[in-house]
Amino acid sequence: MSRLKYSETEKVLLLRSYLESGMDAKNFSRSRGVPYTTFRYICKQYGTPDLSTIERLMKETKIPNTVDELSTLQRAQSL
Repeated sequence: MSRLKYSETEKVLLLRSYLESGMDAKNFSRSRGVPYTTFRYICKQYGTPDLSTIERLMKETKIPNTVDELSTLQRAQSL
């Protein structure tokens, strides 16, 4: 089984979506197709931040607001 690698941008966007969803971690990770243990590790890496902390981090590192914006940016960079 191969191990999935998530970029820092993907991790932050995933955490933001989780915080906005109101779901518990297990159901959220399942709905996104992310292994629960991987998602808990990501949460642990960021100290289980709140939404304001995630938004500040996104501004500081210029992370797109949505996964769709990220996909568009990645496609543009690959051209």
